[in-house]
Amino acid sequence: MRIGGFLFGSLVGAAAVVYFSRNNKPTMASSWSQAGDSINNLVDTAKNKMMNMSTKMQQNKQNPSQNQTGMEKVEDIVNQDPRVKHQVNEILQDNNVSKPQITQ
Repeated sequence: MRIGGFLFGSLVGAAAVVYFSRNNKPTMASSWSQAGDSINNLVDTAKNKMMNMSTKMQQNKQNPSQNQTGMEKVEDIVNQDPRVKHQVNEILQDNNVSKPQITQ
């Protein structure tokens, strides 16, 4: 394609846009405004999510106990009370569980 044809097509396209948008200037302005508002909302949402994630990461670094798996949390709870620990060990023995008893 030659450059002259490209320039001519661009000119015709621009003229068509101006012709069709001549009667709808207020509508076009509001469309651009709405598009800008949508983009701003999207950016704000992304910023908030990033801030929440970084806050959660900082909290996890400060409280490593919150990073425990479910079983680690159960073991911590069991180890807090000797009676519960004894009951859990009895249940594990009754069920012939091959896992070692909870000790600490």
